[in-house]
Amino acid sequence: MSDNNQKPGMTPSEIEQHAWLRELPPSERSELEQTWHLASLGKEPEPNTKAVSDAWASVANRLDEDTESGKAVPSRFRLISIVPPLRWAAAIALLAMAVGYFSWTRPVLLDAAQGETLETNLPDGSIIHLASGSSLSFSKGLWGNTRNVSLKGEAFFDVVSMDTPFIIETFNASIEVLGTRFNVRAREDDATPKTIVALEKGSVQLATSQGNDEVVLAPGQFSEVSTSGSPPTEPELADMDRILSWREGGFAFNNHPLSTVLAEIERRYAVRIDLDNEIADDSLTLFHNRPDNIEILLDAIVAYKGYQYQVTGTGFSLIP
Repeated sequence: MSDNNQKPGMTPSEIEQHAWLRELPPSERSELEQTWHLASLGKEPEPNTKAVSDAWASVANRLDEDTESGKAVPSRFRLISIVPPLRWAAAIALLAMAVGYFSWTRPVLLDAAQGETLETNLPDGSIIHLASGSSLSFSKGLWGNTRNVSLKGEAFFDVVSMDTPFIIETFNASIEVLGTRFNVRAREDDATPKTIVALEKGSVQLATSQGNDEVVLAPGQFSEVSTSGSPPTEPELADMDRILSWREGGFAFNNHPLSTVLAEIERRYAVRIDLDNEIADDSLTLFHNRPDNIEILLDAIVAYKGYQYQVTGTGFSLIP
């Protein structure tokens, strides 16, 4: 093809820079030049997108035919053939926006593994201290418009005071605060599952997940929501030193089922304790300021209840 017949989209110098174009049959080279020219119209206000799409389709079909027939296709030509038509640009942009929005709103998960605790700050500066085997999630992208978190397990909250309410959702309750310090225990796998809120400072409102029959706690009080659908219990005086002892490595349970107490020991020390079903529902009160090891707690249980325990391949076994 002579220089006088070049399409506006490619100059003679550009043709010279792509020597591989001269190796193509005249008909294929003409199609490619036309495609190149039409693609350049993408910078115009209203390009002829149908013409561009048709040209790309024609070139792609010929490449497919050459591949099936065993003819070699220049590597540069193969690269050009996968460039999407202009009409795909909007779809790609929408997909990128969707992926970005999903990443922006995807919940952040804070997790304290068994045998560990975790203390961290939320985006508003509120401090969260998670107990062993507990997790808390929230949407960082939506933070500020809302301050909503979801708790599984036990945590101590030191919430920064703001106009936007701070809301904690558990498996069966909702706690709303503006700025305060309090403890929440909400372990759905306890023998008697419930959400227990104990307030150290400030004011909190506790309600069921349906928002029914809320109660307001004053400092030094606690209330709980059971799984029976009943409203929160009337606020009572709380032994805050014992309730918050876990933050300093302490261990405190008052008249709880043995299975619940042992499950907490398992989480605290990341071990397994096999329990005979015959004694699983026995009640137990246990307090230790800061046990150095798990055997101290097991020895206390044995002395108090008259049980026995033995070391197993996976941890311990407690028997009558």
